[in-house]
Amino acid sequence: MQTHNQAYAMQPPAVQAMTPNSDLSRMPGVAIRQVAQWGEAILQAVGIPWESKNKYKIVMLPPGQHPRRNFQQADGYWKVTGEELVQMPTIMQANEESDACERICLTAGGCGNLRALKLHFMDPLAPQMD
Repeated sequence: MQTHNQAYAMQPPAVQAMTPNSDLSRMPGVAIRQVAQWGEAILQAVGIPWESKNKYKIVMLPPGQHPRRNFQQADGYWKVTGEELVQMPTIMQANEESDACERICLTAGGCGNLRALKLHFMDPLAPQMD
């Protein structure tokens, strides 16, 4: 006889349908922007080591644009601004999955960027399936 936990462990993961909007193979490239979380910024400004789960907006590169891969690249590459990214339509979203204790402890210890990163990518136009 299986217990409830054993039966649950055998369930396949949820599947999300992808729309043609999210077909990355047809795109010239993407730009990713972390969504600002003002509560986190305010708490850190007053010295409280709070770190929220990060969220990201993913947009398609405009045709003919080649973004800089680092700050030292020569002119002629697209230097995208935050304002431009905000105005571009979202093709996908990504949400971080992490443990609150791990985020806060590593941030308090000064090594918040060393935590494990697991992202869930979602198409904002696709119906969410559970």
